[in-house]
Amino acid sequence: MNEIEKKYIDYQQNKIKNHTNEQYKLISRGEFFGGWRFISAAQCVCGTDRTATSQDREILARAKNEGWLLNSEKYISERLFASGGEAEVFYFDRKTDTLEKVFSYKAMEHEHDMPEKFLIRMALFNVTFPETRLTLKGIAEMNNTHGNNLKFIFEQEFVAGKMVSEIINELSEIEQQKLKNAFDVFMFQKGFSKDDNGVFFNEIFKVYDLHGGNVFVEINELEIPKYKFSVIDAITALK
Repeated sequence: MNEIEKKYIDYQQNKIKNHTNEQYKLISRGEFFGGWRFISAAQCVCGTDRTATSQDREILARAKNEGWLLNSEKYISERLFASGGEAEVFYFDRKTDTLEKVFSYKAMEHEHDMPEKFLIRMALFNVTFPETRLTLKGIAEMNNTHGNNLKFIFEQEFVAGKMVSEIINELSEIEQQKLKNAFDVFMFQKGFSKDDNGVFFNEIFKVYDLHGGNVFVEINELEIPKYKFSVIDAITALK
């Protein structure tokens, strides 16, 4: 058994040890959607009790060895397309409308303050919203609006439609309610329930931060369903 095979087996054993069988299946599927670099990054840190700094070093070493440590200068010189609470967005390929999103896992004060937890969150996002999945392109060390630390750089297809926050005030109260109900159905069909605070959940994890800026909709009166939703940047967490 070579070193790569041994690390992969250790990674799978750690993941099984630290998660229930259903959690393990979902996380593994989400990692697969994120591509081989995503899987490789997760292997470095799964099931460890090390500090965030130690996990950073581990992932940096793996990325350098495998060729997906990226030049941070590119993301300083290129035109910024948009910036949110924890990510900066750049155009990557205008022909295919593919975006690059630079995430800082330390940008927000929540439970995803270590690479391992951040990657689990992204895996759960991918398995919930495969139509807007995030594929890991690489990592970089850089100083930007979200601080100087390890950045995860994902590719994502440009999302069609308009942000709900952009159109909601143009709709009548009846149409607003229809839109909200249709989004609830969209999430119910994915196997989630909804609590009184607007958080969607199932037996394994929850999904939140589904505000109008993170939900896109295409409206077509001649199609069923009338509303087609796409979600970006939602936060997921194991229960």
